[in-house]
Amino acid sequence: MCAAARESGRDPANDSGLKNIYSYMTAQAVSPSLIHQLEIGAGETLIGIYFNSPDHLIAFTDKAFYWLRSEREVICHYSSILRTKLPDDEQDVRDERAIEIALKNGDFLFLPIFNDTDGVEDIYCLAEMLDVWIDASINIRALEDMIAKLNAAFEDYKVKPSSWNVPLPVEYFESVIGYLYQCLDNCVSGKPFLNISNDQYLNINQPRTWQLIAQILLAPKTFDPTKNSNHADHHTEE
Repeated sequence: MCAAARESGRDPANDSGLKNIYSYMTAQAVSPSLIHQLEIGAGETLIGIYFNSPDHLIAFTDKAFYWLRSEREVICHYSSILRTKLPDDEQDVRDERAIEIALKNGDFLFLPIFNDTDGVEDIYCLAEMLDVWIDASINIRALEDMIAKLNAAFEDYKVKPSSWNVPLPVEYFESVIGYLYQCLDNCVSGKPFLNISNDQYLNINQPRTWQLIAQILLAPKTFDPTKNSNHADHHTEE
């Protein structure tokens, strides 16, 4: 956690590590007219805006950042970022005031963060929060993919449950899919806890549930838990 966030006890799960930075404005405080001017992508949610100056700002959404300087705009989706890096030397950080962003296509961006808060350069908190949002976007894409696979398998299972090596009740599928949707909602909204029932929790913690996930995601219709036992007499001949 950046020094300013650590000292104030702020949690960087969403944008809370930035709320006390003087040059940062949360989405709730941004005027509707400015939000309209940003023209953020469909399905995106504004998180907040960092102002280097009145006509030089960086707007962060849940999927990308928008870097606006006068008439020029750069849009960078978190999914396109390979890594971020700050200068190794603190003096270079103070002199350059830019986050190096390596993109997956081989290009580089140098995102300037000019200001400081109470003598601490804002760039440290912005760089850390950018990494948090990048990680969150990776988790969201992975969960979306897993949910899609589970839903497809669920439909197949309802039609022909006997085709699976480990037949399970329909509610097991529903519990796992519901759990993953809750995880996805938490990734998007930054909620700290999952809202699931006791029955769902018990189903999710059943070993058979995770055997099912392994069967679907790792080796559909071929996974056999008896072949993964530590007991030799559980192994079967092919």
